[in-house]
This record gives sequence, structure tokens and C-alpha cells, in this order.
Amino acid sequence: MEFSAQNPGLRTGARDEGYVYAEKSDLLYRHGSGGIYVSGATSSFLVLTLHTSLPPAGAIAWWVSMLLVLFGRAVMLWRWSRRRAGDRQPEQDLRFFLAGVSLTAAAWAIFPLLFFDYLSVVDRAIMATVLAGMAGGSTMVLAAEKY
Repeated sequence: MEFSAQNPGLRTGARDEGYVYAEKSDLLYRHGSGGIYVSGATSSFLVLTLHTSLPPAGAIAWWVSMLLVLFGRAVMLWRWSRRRAGDRQPEQDLRFFLAGVSLTAAAWAIFPLLFFDYLSVVDRAIMATVLAGMAGGSTMVLAAEKY
């Protein structure tokens, strides 16, 4: 392991990029379970709170789609945790993590597009508050990667 003479904490050399991918991947996966739990609980809360205003088939379809995406992310997280650190492929793991997060974001983004017209002003405020909270809360989990 080489260190820069100007900054002893700064790594240099050919393996830097691989090291950065490994650290990002490790950080995101170690803290990814919280995002899965919060998304599952919040999507359930949103559908159950607004169920009287939403068309039943559409609400159930959206909720099941969200849960399937979250289940896929949970499987990826479980597979990552079962592999030893030396057997992991950080670049591929990072791509899979970002794909799962992007699908979750798409599911959240489609909710207002599907259901805005069905909601009252109060229901819209609830939806906006929930979506803003999810967007704000995700910054902590996703801070390790800009994409």
C-alpha cells in the first residue's frame, strides 16, 4: 500500500480505483438494509393511509410492484453478505445496488403520476410529505455514490 508524501492518508497507485469501488460498495450494502425496511414500511403506510381515495386495483398493483423491487434488493443484499470480502466484485456489486435503488426510485416517482387525480388536497399533502421524506432520507444512504 502506497501513500502520498504530501498527504499520508491519500492512497496512490494502480489499485486506487478498485479500492474506491470496494469501499463504496461495502458502505452502500452495509447500510442498504435500512433503506429497504423504510421503503417497505413507508409504501405500506402510504397505501393503507390513502386506500379510501385510491383505485383498489391500481394501489395493490403499485404496492406489490414496490414490494417485489424491495424483495429483489433484499436478495442482492443477502447474496452480498454471504460472500467473503475477497470474493466480492465491487464494480458489479455497485452496479446491481444502483439498479435496485433506481428501480425503487422509479416506483416512488410513478406513485403521484398514477394517483394524483384521485387524491384530495389533504391526501396530496400526505403524499407530498411522504415522498419528500423518502427523498431526503435517501441522501444518507446514497451519499457514498454520485450517479
